[in-house]
Amino acid sequence: MLMRTGGRRPALESTAASARSHGSIVQQALGYSSSDVFIKRVVAKGGDIVEVRDGNLLANGVVQDEEFVLEPADYEMDPLMSFAVLHWRPGCESRCKVQR
Repeated sequence: MLMRTGGRRPALESTAASARSHGSIVQQALGYSSSDVFIKRVVAKGGDIVEVRDGNLLANGVVQDEEFVLEPADYEMDPLMSFAVLHWRPGCESRCKVQR
């Protein structure tokens, strides 16, 4: 999957997990090495149904408008329900996650 960068790239901000909403950008520095950073987009919250069908991301049966994606996904994903949202404390490792 390719995504646009440059002028359309959203700013990365540090926000509390509870303040994150659909479309928010999340940066996580806990990668495979100290130089890895994962950048992800919130596409669902606890209880939402997520799937990939015909190259489109669907949340609760609705195709999501992802103008930043240059080409559709080349895989299918059966529907699944997202699990409870996990909240992370800054600088915390995976063993520190707290479910709220």
